[in-house]
Amino acid sequence: MKTLGNLLNQKPGTLVKKKQTLPNAALVTPILPLAVIALINFTVGLGNPTEGKVDPVAAAVLGFLLASAYAALLVRPSQAINLFTGALVDGIKDVAGVLFLFMGIGMLVTATTQQAAVEILNPLMTAIMPSSFYGVLIFFTLLAPAALYRGPFNMYGMGTGIATILTNLNFLPASALYGMFSGVGYLQGIADPTNSHNTWLAGFAGVDATAVMKKVLPYAWAACVMMMIFVAILQ
Repeated sequence: MKTLGNLLNQKPGTLVKKKQTLPNAALVTPILPLAVIALINFTVGLGNPTEGKVDPVAAAVLGFLLASAYAALLVRPSQAINLFTGALVDGIKDVAGVLFLFMGIGMLVTATTQQAAVEILNPLMTAIMPSSFYGVLIFFTLLAPAALYRGPFNMYGMGTGIATILTNLNFLPASALYGMFSGVGYLQGIADPTNSHNTWLAGFAGVDATAVMKKVLPYAWAACVMMMIFVAILQ
């Protein structure tokens, strides 16, 4: 172990770890996927492949691949292949769980919007949901965390099917129902660990996304309560 005297006798600058300098051209890497998508949309068009257009998801994947290859070749040309393949492996590992979750949600949403499912779920929802407006408002407020993990109150998950069923029941104005789902959606947008921004930020900080959710949830829930009060005032 180095003593204090040895450290003091070292030449100036030897204790400072130099950061690797990157080319300025590398700074455009984050916008390259958007540029690729815009170029494809302008030249060929985004839409149904059967109509001669490019699927938006395929265009986005192509944009990410080209941006990753560009960054690897620019920053470390001698290790470009290893860096590129390593980025692909790490990226798949990071988002694999979320992708499978989205696949399951897609199947669930499709199932809950089928007429046979609606006929079965309508009596169940009628028995569960309170009969008064303020009862439903309190119900949504207390169960707001059900919007997390693309749950039944999440309009970007199971909530799409639940909202369809509740709309068909005609026991609440559509505007009020929209306000309630928007309120709990605010909680989901901030605290949900499956959101891309939360996953990326947690990965960058080296912490678990669930730990971030636990820290943020009380504040997001309080904001959700305020939005529910706002919905009640408007109604």
